[in-house]
Amino acid sequence: MFYIAIHSSAINEWQHDGVSEYEGATKLAQGVRNGDALLLFTWFPDTRTASIKALGWVEESDQLNGRVLISWKEVCFDLHPGSGGFRYWRDKWFLPLEPARVSAYGLKDRFATTFNDDVFLRSRVNGSFILRKNVDKDIASIIPEAGFVYLMFDGELWKIGKAVNIASRRSQIEREIGKQLDLLHSIRSNDYSRAEAEMHFRYRHCRIRGEWFDLARDELATFCEIDVIEW
Repeated sequence: MFYIAIHSSAINEWQHDGVSEYEGATKLAQGVRNGDALLLFTWFPDTRTASIKALGWVEESDQLNGRVLISWKEVCFDLHPGSGGFRYWRDKWFLPLEPARVSAYGLKDRFATTFNDDVFLRSRVNGSFILRKNVDKDIASIIPEAGFVYLMFDGELWKIGKAVNIASRRSQIEREIGKQLDLLHSIRSNDYSRAEAEMHFRYRHCRIRGEWFDLARDELATFCEIDVIEW
């Protein structure tokens, strides 16, 4: 189960103490799944306070058709993020919460009491949230972020991946696989997750496993001709 804070500007209408249906909600459907716990909040910058106006429980999330059903309960309480976390509440409309934050804010108890269901107490809080759950290259990321799509070579195969800091990412991969990697090229993008999905799609016929590809010389040349992908 994920606990996700959603800014009130992203939810136009919600049924107080009832179920709301959202059609054509592509990004919302991409970000939430059945059983997720949602916090609808408004951010007050002067006091660095997240005012929680409703708690939601996702009853259905149809990513293919962009349809979401959410059971809402009206509440009223405040959260006060620390100096290291308030920027996320301030700057993002969609904020997955780490298990430590869920515990610190006492959210499992709040949800269990609000919905009168101990499933929140029994369920494990998932912290490995992936912002891009749908790899469809034609769908924008939930939270578009600037970064790079890189092309690296391990002596046998080429890796097409994404990173904000390529040098740091390369070091991490080298530790994981026990090999040195050569950086061949990088592509700048204003939505690097979507750009990665685009490049994976283009070279899907060369995929060996995961993000590792066997690229021919002409395919390498084509990749290296691309410097920017933007939407």
